[in-house]
Amino acid sequence: MLDVVVKLYRKLDRPIIDGDVFEYSGEIDESISSLIDEAEALPEGFGRIEIQSRNESFVDFEFFLPSGGEAAFCQSFDDLIERFPSVSKGILPCNFYIVGEDWAPFDGEVSDKYERLKGVCSLIQCLSSLAISVDATSSPYYDNLFFAVASSDSGKPKTFVLKTKVNVDMLEVDVKHIKVLKTLVDDKYEGKLHIEERKMIFKSSLGDVLSLESVGSDSFLYLIKNWDDMIHNYWKSLQAYVYGFSFDKIRTEIASAEIEYCTKLSSSLSEIAGKLLALPLSLAALPILSKTEERFDFIAISLGLLIVTVVILCMVVNQWFVASRLKSSFDTMFEQFKIKLDGYPRSLRDLLNKTLNVVHRQGKLLNKIFFIFSLISLVPMLGVFYLSETKYSLFSVLYGMLHSWFSSLTSFISSLS
Repeated sequence: MLDVVVKLYRKLDRPIIDGDVFEYSGEIDESISSLIDEAEALPEGFGRIEIQSRNESFVDFEFFLPSGGEAAFCQSFDDLIERFPSVSKGILPCNFYIVGEDWAPFDGEVSDKYERLKGVCSLIQCLSSLAISVDATSSPYYDNLFFAVASSDSGKPKTFVLKTKVNVDMLEVDVKHIKVLKTLVDDKYEGKLHIEERKMIFKSSLGDVLSLESVGSDSFLYLIKNWDDMIHNYWKSLQAYVYGFSFDKIRTEIASAEIEYCTKLSSSLSEIAGKLLALPLSLAALPILSKTEERFDFIAISLGLLIVTVVILCMVVNQWFVASRLKSSFDTMFEQFKIKLDGYPRSLRDLLNKTLNVVHRQGKLLNKIFFIFSLISLVPMLGVFYLSETKYSLFSVLYGMLHSWFSSLTSFISSLS
């Protein structure tokens, strides 16, 4: 019905409103005359028109606009909240006109502020259904919602009160994910699996947010501004609860993977440790080689040491690759846990991080050990080369032969040219 008043007001080029009254005196056409007739027939809750004089082409009247109750002309959304206190109780008005924005709900156009106001009212209704008690009589301007959540201190529940006082600042915040709360309080989901546990988790997340703000008239505004964070904490807590039964299995998988990795790595190191016993024997052969006077004996022992060096070096490098493959397999296995790390409880996250850090440090240590073993494996070969040069000037002879051959080759090429 208010749309008739709004159409008339716009048809008259939106005259000035003074004290919820606007006046008009001037020419009219058939459409304005028809709207005046409709306005006269409206119930008084939608305004009252007092015509001073009127004929077919002229009218002089005052229109006393509705100021609340069933309908109202409001200068702004702030004025709307003042004129309709029921907004703070979750009741959304629909018969109003915002003069400053020339907008009404029945225009068919979307208003961001109205959509946000609609979300706030929906939030109040859902929170009222979730609260253990609602005080709707202490104040005509808001409700007091009482909540209770479990407390870790002496097992007593922690209670808090939320005052649903709406103000225009809330219309600057886009409240998302209200459907999450609607699902919890919808009657058709009553009795569904884990629905009561979900409600408890939601109340706990709500209590965590409101515990950071002193209970007062601004607590609802604080909740609106931090709604996204509260929903995020709720999803994390819910995930921890729903998948809580699988955390023991994850712990077992982590322990099994760690044991398997350590077992295989220990087996690999034990295998190489037994074979590396040949390394001290080859080093012990160097003094014998230095005292050998017979050229044949020297060559035989040298060849033996060179073969041992190559075998040990290949063995060390091979075991190095084996350890690297074990580390890669371990990293691949634990990648599935690292992806979901944020959804695990803190104790499990700490366990997983500790395991990964230990394996990472162990991998770095093994790389250093294998590198040192590789260098030690070359010692017999280097000893053979040193003794060969010291006793028989082997490298000097080879150098002389190469130099002579190169000189001959150079001379031959020069003669050809």
